[in-house]
Amino acid sequence: MKKSYQALVKALGRGAKGSRSLTLEESTFLITGFYDGYGTRAQLATSLMLMRVRGETIDEIVGVTLGIQSTISSEWKTIDASIDWPCYTGKRDMLPWLLLAAKVLAKEGERVLLHGDPDSLSHRLHIARYVASLGIPVVSSPKEAKSALDRVGICYLDAEHLTPLVSAFRSLHQELGLRSLFQTAIRCVNPASAPVSLRSYFHLGLDKVHAKVARSIAVFNPESKAVRVGVFKGVQGETEVNPRIATEITIVTGNSQQGFVLPTLLEG
Repeated sequence: MKKSYQALVKALGRGAKGSRSLTLEESTFLITGFYDGYGTRAQLATSLMLMRVRGETIDEIVGVTLGIQSTISSEWKTIDASIDWPCYTGKRDMLPWLLLAAKVLAKEGERVLLHGDPDSLSHRLHIARYVASLGIPVVSSPKEAKSALDRVGICYLDAEHLTPLVSAFRSLHQELGLRSLFQTAIRCVNPASAPVSLRSYFHLGLDKVHAKVARSIAVFNPESKAVRVGVFKGVQGETEVNPRIATEITIVTGNSQQGFVLPTLLEG
């Protein structure tokens, strides 16, 4: 298996004419092989940077997402969350108003699971700084999450409690000073298999990437076929709609895609 893992690096780094992208299965093994101890930190970092320079394919993003999902306990699927709300970007200079929207939804009967990694981009204003002051429980296990959702309909989870891969990739990110497709893939993980999952982006064209990833994940993960994934450009990249501009929202399921425009709600 160690030779098989080494072959991933060779496939990516054989030069301009000999290199190629990884298949979906190979991308999954890039993650699970490292998790299981077949791949080294140096091999993983090299692979991620080679993929970054060339530009990651949809299959590579999906493969990494599925690889991450395979390391997460299935117990998270028992908490009965209705909205999966990943918040991994943080804002540069604005408060996380999305938390107030999330609390309103919880009060209306939704079960909202917020999750993120506040240490990845520590210079930004991550929602983890504010959840406790707003009465949103911070949880670290499926049992705690289910209890919080039963009581108040909302909770926040540091993704580090989902899988040790989060801290491993964060360390690589901070050491190398470069983002990798892990930062994209972790947003696409719906740990509780909630029927509604949100995806935000900032850079132009990433809406199409997230839509394709969502459809592809549904093909390889039957539990995702009925999930409605909402894709939109978030405020400073965070999973929050900007009420001062019109926002195009794409809704993706395993076999359909539709879009609509949320009009400007606040002037000025």
